[in-house]
Amino acid sequence: MTKLIIAGVMAGLSAPALSDAFSDRINADVSLEFTRDRNSVTLTLEQITGLYASVTMEAGTKVATLRASSERDEKIGFRWLQSPSQGVNGNVVTVKNKTQPKKTLKLILNIYDLTATLLGTETFYVSGLKGPVEADISLATRQEIEPGVYPVSIQAAVYND
Repeated sequence: MTKLIIAGVMAGLSAPALSDAFSDRINADVSLEFTRDRNSVTLTLEQITGLYASVTMEAGTKVATLRASSERDEKIGFRWLQSPSQGVNGNVVTVKNKTQPKKTLKLILNIYDLTATLLGTETFYVSGLKGPVEADISLATRQEIEPGVYPVSIQAAVYND
C-alpha cells in the first residue's frame, strides 16, 4: 500500500513538471495525397486521300483513320467532342461546314473492337485490348458532299478499369 501511495504522489508531481518542460506548443496537420503516374496518349486523325466534293458518296465510305497509343500499353477510349460545329449522337457526329454551317457531313466512328462505356454523361468507346488502337471514320449515310472544310474533334484517353 505504501508503494501505491508513493507512486501516486510521484505521478502527481511529474505531470506538472512535464507540462512545464514543454511549453508554447504548436501542432501541424497534413493531408497526404497520392496521385497516379500520368500516361501520355498520342492521337492522330488522318484524312483519306482522294476525297472530292460535289459527289454523292455511299454510307460506309472511309474518310479518315484514327490512331491512338499510350506511353505504357493500356486500354484506350475515344469520344466525339460536342461543340457548336459538331453535334454528337452516340458514335455518329454531324459536322458543320466551316464557312457554310448549313452544309453538314454525318460521320460514324466504326467501333469494331470497341465497347461503349458510359461515364456520367459521356460515352467513350473503349478498346478491349491494351496497346495501340486504330479505328475508321466513315460516312454515316449516303450523302452529297459539299465543298469546304469540316472540322472534326475527337478525344482519346487511357481507360483505367
